[in-house]
Amino acid sequence: MIVVAIIGILAAIAMPAYQNYLKRARFAEVILSIAPAKTAIDVCYQTEGDLASCNTDAEIGIDRNQLEAGQYVQQVLIFGLSNQVFAAAIGTAEVDSLFYWISSVPSRGSLVWTQGGSCVSAGYC
Repeated sequence: MIVVAIIGILAAIAMPAYQNYLKRARFAEVILSIAPAKTAIDVCYQTEGDLASCNTDAEIGIDRNQLEAGQYVQQVLIFGLSNQVFAAAIGTAEVDSLFYWISSVPSRGSLVWTQGGSCVSAGYC
């Protein structure tokens, strides 16, 4: 009887931890969906020398439909403001519809990237 109780307690602790692990693993697909856009923005900036020419999918040579091909990726957005380019990915309901974004700012001839999103507070990125 004691063994059954111990197994029950361990299962009650392990299941929520495992569910959280699964969501973090699935959210990795959302984070990785932005990687080709980040590379394309870097290449565009090095080629053009200015981020103003790297604000849209067409300008950086990315097909957003391919970025959104992941099972847990709902949408990928790429947009620019002044001298800064953002790329954001939104996850599906399986990963609590959390989002992840990266932002680039030119500094000394290269791009400095920052990241954030609702996934930070959830511990998924």
